[in-house]
Amino acid sequence: MKYLLFIITITSNLYIYSQDIQDLSRSRELTEIRSNLNLDGIREVGSKNQPNIDGSPYLFKSWNNRSKIIYENKEFIINNFNYNIYSERFESKLSEDSIFIINPRNVKNILINDKLFGRYLDPEFQRNSYFEEISKFEDHLLLKKYIVKIKKGSINPLTKEKLTNDALVMDEIFYLCDLKDMTLKKTKLKKSTFLQLFKKEYIDDLNEFVKINKLHYNDVDDIKKIVQYYNTL
Repeated sequence: MKYLLFIITITSNLYIYSQDIQDLSRSRELTEIRSNLNLDGIREVGSKNQPNIDGSPYLFKSWNNRSKIIYENKEFIINNFNYNIYSERFESKLSEDSIFIINPRNVKNILINDKLFGRYLDPEFQRNSYFEEISKFEDHLLLKKYIVKIKKGSINPLTKEKLTNDALVMDEIFYLCDLKDMTLKKTKLKKSTFLQLFKKEYIDDLNEFVKINKLHYNDVDDIKKIVQYYNTL
C-alpha cells in the first residue's frame, strides 16, 4: 500500500519521461527510473531543530527547472528539480514538505537548465562531488564548484544580542581538470591561467579576438566565448 501511494505521489507531482524508451508505458518508465537511479527515498524538508538562518542552500530560487539525467545510454527528463549546494546533491520536489534525492551512482551527467554537471574527485576533501562543466580545450576542462558559506549576523556590542540572523551565502570555486589523468587543480579566472595552456601559435589571433569583442578572462561567459573561438583555430 505504501509503495502504491508513493508511486501515485510521484506520478502526480513529477513529469518524467525517457527519450530512449518512449514506447514504454508510464509505469514502466517510472519503474526504470526508480531501479536505475536508486532514489534515496523521501525525507521531510526543514527541521524544527535547525537554528534561524536566512538564505537558501539551493542553486536556483525556483524549483521549476527543466532537467535531464544522463544515465548510461538513457536520458530522463524531470521537472521540479534543484541542486542542494550545501548537501551536494540533486533533489526533486514531491510536495511542499517532501523531496526525493538522486543517488549519483552510475549517473553520467545532469543537465539543469543550461548548466551541465558531472562528478569529479574533489582534491580538497578527497570525495566525488558535483562540478559544473564550463569549457573544454586541449587536454583540460574548466570546472566550477558551487559552495555555500555561513555569514554571521550582526551582534549588538553592548547587549551581545543578535540583531540579524546568520545567512547562507553562495560562492564559486574554479578548477582545471587535466583530462589525461582526471586530476583537479584549483585555479582563478585570469589571463595567465589560460595563455599558458593555449598553443603559442594561436595567441596573437586570440588576443585580437578578445580585444575586438571586449572580452575579459575573469568573466565566465566571456571565457566560454574565448575558448569556443580558440577551438576553431
